[in-house]
Amino acid sequence: MMKKWSPILILVLLVIFLSACGGADEIEDEVALRVAETQTKQAWEEEVESVQQTAEAKANTLQESEEPEDEPEPEDTQEPTDTPEPAIIHVAMPDTPAEKNNSWVTDFNSIDHAEEGYTYGDQFFINRYERPWTREMEEYRGYLDIIRANLKFNPPWFYVQVFLAEPLPDSSSAQYAVELDLDIDGRGDYLILVPQPTGEEWTVEGVRVLEDSNEDVGGESPLLTEELPEDFAGDGYDRVVFRSGRGEDPDLAWVRLNPEEPNSLEIAFKAELTGGTGYLWVIWADEGLRDPSLADYNDRFNFMEAGSPYPEHRYHPIQEIYLLDTTCRSWYGYEPAGDEIGICQIYDPGEGYRLCLTYNIGSTTITACSDVCAPECPPELPSGYSCRPCTLPE
Repeated sequence: MMKKWSPILILVLLVIFLSACGGADEIEDEVALRVAETQTKQAWEEEVESVQQTAEAKANTLQESEEPEDEPEPEDTQEPTDTPEPAIIHVAMPDTPAEKNNSWVTDFNSIDHAEEGYTYGDQFFINRYERPWTREMEEYRGYLDIIRANLKFNPPWFYVQVFLAEPLPDSSSAQYAVELDLDIDGRGDYLILVPQPTGEEWTVEGVRVLEDSNEDVGGESPLLTEELPEDFAGDGYDRVVFRSGRGEDPDLAWVRLNPEEPNSLEIAFKAELTGGTGYLWVIWADEGLRDPSLADYNDRFNFMEAGSPYPEHRYHPIQEIYLLDTTCRSWYGYEPAGDEIGICQIYDPGEGYRLCLTYNIGSTTITACSDVCAPECPPELPSGYSCRPCTLPE
């Protein structure tokens, strides 16, 4: 391959050759001019080449910019395919409760012992609670302390007025409930659950009606505390029948503050919910666990875990079951036998029986008895339960 000679090298050799032949000054000037021209040309060529490279680069860039880029994946802005829920249209709403009480219940008032941090009336082993305190009984909350409830029937509504030891606050996380036992077996069937109301107008906002669809509330022995089997899969009140106006009947249940009493709220529900038969009912005020799926609470916690509000009790003060108050079980629409577990005292004189639970803590045996003297001892009591004689009040 022939070696390529640069123009500058050729001129330099020419200068050396001509210098030997004479006329060196003119020749040097001519050669210098040619070298300068050659250098200028070379620089120009280099500049042209640079410009061309720049132009090509720009052209390539422009070409690339004109080519469509990969489009980003579009955001999922598609509207849900589910049909929007229709607006709630109320056909009927509650009015004013009737004057007459068709049924009523009273409850222990703990405000008298609030500062001392103890109370009476709590009966853990039959799922009745008097615990309007925080854990360790550090703070008493009178808006949870039920002292009375009235049930009034003004067709098509049942009205329940709940009276508390102290006025309701502007807001709280408390839930209040009416529990209905329609077949009078000790097991709740429906729970009408309401948030603390904030106004005197009837509303369905936050109101729920829950059903125990598989009859597992209370375990094997409703109301009575028991050790559930390890494979027990009970889910308490598991079915939502009504929520804030959504359900087969948008008018099924309502709540409001009692306009006549600052420490009271009113719950209204359709009579059709009860099936037109007699039933047992109980009131709840709960700002602690607030979990209907755990019904009954005394099956989910043992006595030691739950604690006790009694000052002399070995498990004092309250622990896992707290900020909770319930009433005994009152009745409507039938004549009670008096031996229904958890029922309120029936004042018929004569010989009666108290329900008692005997259990062991280590080597110590403890017996706790109900404060209700019932005319009959409940049949088929579970292990650990018994009846003791008592005298019904005159």
